[in-house]
Amino acid sequence: MKEKERLKEIISILKDSNILSGITPDKVYDVISKLGPTFIKMGQIISNRYDILPKEYCDVLAKLRSDVNPMSFIDVKEILEEEYGNIYDVFLSIDQECLGSASIAQVHKAKLKNGEDVVIKVQRNNIYETMSLDVKLLKKAINILHLNSIIKVMDLDEVIDEMFNLAKEEMNFEIEASHLEEFRENNKEVNYVDAPFVYKNLVTKRTLVMEYIDGIKLDEIDRLKENGYDLKEIGLKLANNYIKQAVDDGFYHADPHPDNIVIREGKIVFLDLGMMGRLSTRNRNLLRECMKAIVKDDVYEVERVLLNMSTSYGDIDHTKLRADIQKIIDKSADMNLKDIDILEFINSMFTMLKQNKIKLNRNITMLIRGIGVIEGTLGLISPDISLFIVLTNKIKEESLSEILSKEALIKTSRNIINASNTLPKIPNELLNLISDINKGETKFDIEMSNSGKQIDKLEVMLHQLVVGILDAALLLGASMVNNVFLRNIYIIIAVILTIWLVFRMIIDRIHKGL
Repeated sequence: MKEKERLKEIISILKDSNILSGITPDKVYDVISKLGPTFIKMGQIISNRYDILPKEYCDVLAKLRSDVNPMSFIDVKEILEEEYGNIYDVFLSIDQECLGSASIAQVHKAKLKNGEDVVIKVQRNNIYETMSLDVKLLKKAINILHLNSIIKVMDLDEVIDEMFNLAKEEMNFEIEASHLEEFRENNKEVNYVDAPFVYKNLVTKRTLVMEYIDGIKLDEIDRLKENGYDLKEIGLKLANNYIKQAVDDGFYHADPHPDNIVIREGKIVFLDLGMMGRLSTRNRNLLRECMKAIVKDDVYEVERVLLNMSTSYGDIDHTKLRADIQKIIDKSADMNLKDIDILEFINSMFTMLKQNKIKLNRNITMLIRGIGVIEGTLGLISPDISLFIVLTNKIKEESLSEILSKEALIKTSRNIINASNTLPKIPNELLNLISDINKGETKFDIEMSNSGKQIDKLEVMLHQLVVGILDAALLLGASMVNNVFLRNIYIIIAVILTIWLVFRMIIDRIHKGL
């Protein structure tokens, strides 16, 4: 379809909807459904943004996740024949009625020649071409109408790019097949979590064949209760596993809404793994550090971690940033953990960062969106379970584990501290000064004659002070520890640091012509 034809179709749909006479949630849902997969995918993405849209709109748009007009079975059969040739050489039967239909694909129950029940995920016809064309038209409209200047709560170009990048990955079912295998491997030791088995020999870029999961959806509360399930237990296990996916595995379900999670034979089964998120080891560690800092009410550390997980698009006023962070933490500090609204907390953070010209990395925002979805899912089945509490408890447990695993080092450190009490104490004013310098709150305005040489001398003095403190601490530690190996390590480190620092001082002096 050419640009003019598609534009004419979009205008016709908008005109027929009579959207100018007034907007309602149902009318928006109807228009988006008719506009096709590109707009449906955008609707899915913003359906979780309660900070942007009223709740009634988000709730209606959430139906776009699995309540989309399906292709006809004639079209489905045609696609399958293009991928497999004679489909009845592969399948014994295929149900004509689809089990679910979304923006990119729909699923049909089928039976293999060996009698096994499976589901076939079939990609919509010309989906890539349609979405590419829509993205091009939308970006033109945004530019011509200056929509980003009018709609300031979000960058529309950014939303479109994110949507299309996610969609392109979802369109390749070979990628989703690899996601399923990786997820199953990550959770093989978790006896209450599962994902569908993939028939790799039947996977193509446009079709995905998986085992049929006959389970109960998470939002089918009455059925779960009738089958004897403890909703609180499900909620707690779901929360714990989702934190494991993000913090331990660094590979998590990015769209964990109730239609994508079912309960089968006592197990939580995750479906539709086309949209998965990844966190690097670095970002996982930063996430842990951020949670620790929030729990400790350490604003400086929260600021440091947030800046390491983001990019800035302007000058940052650090004093204002820390004050804004403190306001959010203080608001939560006055509440019990179970009463903290994680969606409100997340949205407050997003708004605060935007006001301070800071943008979190995409993989972090993707996780935050996933956390928002899973929190909404938990609210349906077990409102008493808070993902915030689960994450906080995990961070505390990890911190305790780290402490216990370093018992020998702690004993040595305690000896060093006790021994150091006998040494001349550094004045409190100097400690406060060092703390302020470290936090970036102290600025020096030095005016003196021959200031260049004076500053050089000051640098040399500081180097010597650092060397002296390090040598004293390490050598004192070596004298206190009973373990010969550890003592030698301390001495080696002390020697290496001394040599390196002395070498740096010599180089500095040579460069300055001293």
